[in-house]
Amino acid sequence: MDFLGKERIGVLTTMIHDERPHSAVLHFSFSPDRNVFYFSTDKTSRKATFLGYTHTSNAALVVGFSETEWQTLQLEGVVQIVADEEELAEAKKIHYAMHPNSQKFESDPDTIFLVFKPDWFRYTDFMKKPVEVVLEDEILPGK
Repeated sequence: MDFLGKERIGVLTTMIHDERPHSAVLHFSFSPDRNVFYFSTDKTSRKATFLGYTHTSNAALVVGFSETEWQTLQLEGVVQIVADEEELAEAKKIHYAMHPNSQKFESDPDTIFLVFKPDWFRYTDFMKKPVEVVLEDEILPGK
């Protein structure tokens, strides 16, 4: 949780046409209560356009790119467009609290939110000796 609290961007990879991967760097926000990640994006982006047709996609997220801190979090799961009004309100509240500059796009009709629901995690801290590795069973409650 401390690691996710200080990180602001990640690489989200979704499966698009013909099951080809598409990766994009995005600001993320994390809801520990729901164990999901939110992203604000444009509905005309490649990832969003494809999700509009399929509704969900297998996806992966990587957080942590610092050569000085050497911590990374890899996740796998499913991503979809947030369609439920209650969840959309929650996504906006969480995301705009972490990324207030993004709120300027809130009234843009092309702005949508994606929700990523992980089902596998691997956190690695290469600075610790021995290297610390935490797998999903140690992070996800109820697994």
